[in-house]
Amino acid sequence: SSSTHAYFTNLLDNEWVERKWDGPQQYADKATGELMMLPSDVSLLHDKAFRQYVELYARDEAAFFQDFADAFGRLIALGTRAQPSANGCPFAALAARGGGAPAAPHARESAELREHAMHGSLELVQKYASLGGDVHSRETSSGRTALHKASFWGHDHICAWLVAKGVDVSARDYYGDTAIHDAAKFGHLKVVKALLGAGAKGVAQAARLRNDAGLDAATVAEHHSKADCAAAIRAAQKQSKL
Repeated sequence: SSSTHAYFTNLLDNEWVERKWDGPQQYADKATGELMMLPSDVSLLHDKAFRQYVELYARDEAAFFQDFADAFGRLIALGTRAQPSANGCPFAALAARGGGAPAAPHARESAELREHAMHGSLELVQKYASLGGDVHSRETSSGRTALHKASFWGHDHICAWLVAKGVDVSARDYYGDTAIHDAAKFGHLKVVKALLGAGAKGVAQAARLRNDAGLDAATVAEHHSKADCAAAIRAAQKQSKL
């Protein structure tokens, strides 16, 4: 089944409890604590008007795509301004300005992989990796990798798997943040330890890198009163100088 079907079945089949942490509000599955949903996701279960569609789409994936196609068609019918181009493609002008670079091979699979890294589903991360998803890929709008997303939300099991796959923990997003910055901000000590573990690619550099605000990950941790994370990162910084 596709990720769309998995989303609706996971939403229905699990009991969701609010996660206690310092970051944005989210819910984790009660059974494992590894899957994640946002408040907007969980609200679909409690609103009768929407729950009927969750149940329908969990049973019948084709119904979702039909409704999506119908809704998209109505949006287009409301009026999308034409963009003249020599070849008739409405996105040609965007591409000419550098905003429409050709999609990388397996771009869809890579996007799905990043999405499920955020949600904490290792099974689906592995599935999309096996289908060609690139564990090193970056989100076009933010420069964030699957490792950034998993680190932000505290999914240490995803981070450990990605590190074992050789992802670069020193990779920075468009704000200069590494995955370690994200983990440090929210006090995800298990994630920090996974990212700083022996064999992690780029770990010596990542422990010292500063973001666009001029802060290394240890300082970010200190600014957010995450002393245990700060101590772990400072220790890695000292070790990298030996």
